[in-house]
Amino acid sequence: GSIGIFASIFLMRKLGLSWYTCIAIGIAVALWYNFPRHKPFVKTFQITTTLSLFYLLSNPHSRKIQLLTGCNVGVAALFGCNLGVYSLFATGACLALARFAKAIELRKECLLNLGYGVVIGYAPMIAFFLFHGGFRDAFLEALGNLLMGRYSQVALVVPFPWVVERYYYETLSDFSHIAHSFSMFLVPLSYGIGLFLAPALIRKKDPCLILATASVCAGIPYFHHCLARADVDHLAQALFPFLFLVVAAGLYSMNYRKIGKFLAPCAIGIIAILTFFIYLANVPLFKLQRLSSKSAPLAAIEIDGNEFVDDSKKITFLKALSEEVNSHGTSPETIFIAPHYPFLYSFLKVKAPWKETFFLWERMPEWQRKHIEAIEANPPEIALIDPEATYDNLPGLKFKNANGLVWHYILSNFEQNGTIGQANNIHFQVFIRK
Repeated sequence: GSIGIFASIFLMRKLGLSWYTCIAIGIAVALWYNFPRHKPFVKTFQITTTLSLFYLLSNPHSRKIQLLTGCNVGVAALFGCNLGVYSLFATGACLALARFAKAIELRKECLLNLGYGVVIGYAPMIAFFLFHGGFRDAFLEALGNLLMGRYSQVALVVPFPWVVERYYYETLSDFSHIAHSFSMFLVPLSYGIGLFLAPALIRKKDPCLILATASVCAGIPYFHHCLARADVDHLAQALFPFLFLVVAAGLYSMNYRKIGKFLAPCAIGIIAILTFFIYLANVPLFKLQRLSSKSAPLAAIEIDGNEFVDDSKKITFLKALSEEVNSHGTSPETIFIAPHYPFLYSFLKVKAPWKETFFLWERMPEWQRKHIEAIEANPPEIALIDPEATYDNLPGLKFKNANGLVWHYILSNFEQNGTIGQANNIHFQVFIRK
């Protein structure tokens, strides 16, 4: 996170802003890193990608900058396949726009430098692939699923302003809900306008316009993910480049257009208000206040000497789960929980039989057999299975369908002993080893 914060300050400083203004922007970025706290490293790579593209457009013939831009793509891919794909797409789009604007010549040397940078950044992953057989198999499996498109996300209802009355999002209310709705409309609109104007912006070679173009290229891939999930946490992944775009466009308008001296501060102010209310909705204190205002009462639970307050249904579920696990004599050291909810291992103070604790996708039969071997080597007395749980309502990803061999093993070697559920649609079947 600190890398992203300092990169943000550095970017703003390159636009000629005072240190006080840059530090204020850095504080705002730091706040957004915390609430919503969703994959901070994703936000960091958004910012570093924006920074690398800004430098690439500012000095496209620098070998060092070409290497660093490629290295950013490689390191992003090291942290996640999606990040690598998005960073590669952003860099490719930026190069294509610059070539269309005749601001760069895509010579062989330039492409080689970018490629060398990718290899340098991705070197640890390449080493794992070459020298670790298990990692290589898992990597090829993941790559195959990605290329075949077997499990793409289904589109959720996007809360655009014109559907806001039909859209319900539990963690937003009042102004926060409205701000979220308008942001889902303004952000893609701004990216679309920026993409259309990008070649003309690049030709002007103004630092503000170059940053605006870099922000558009860096933000568009992440906004795809935001629309697929349609919630504030994923909207936050598309907001950082958008905020840089707004600041850059506002500064340019104030410096070069008379009407901009009035409109730019107004636009920046409106965006600041929108993002503030979105941010406010994700601060834990306000979440607690909204919960307490509901008809459902709150309840408390003590975990490791600390008291946590949440919706009473969730607390009742956790207590019932703990009582069920401890009702079978001595508290077990190992239990098996699937397909999701890995936090329950730490809550129940137990271990998983194997390293894998999150069953989002279908796995190869060889992988499932390894998991069964691990269960036999560390036999759990209890298994908590939600066979109907899935991801984005995709039937093929239900645990009983996506991990059929493991599910059959549970049915053959464990005996069902009741159910626990109805908290956030979690419905566990309790199995006891035969």
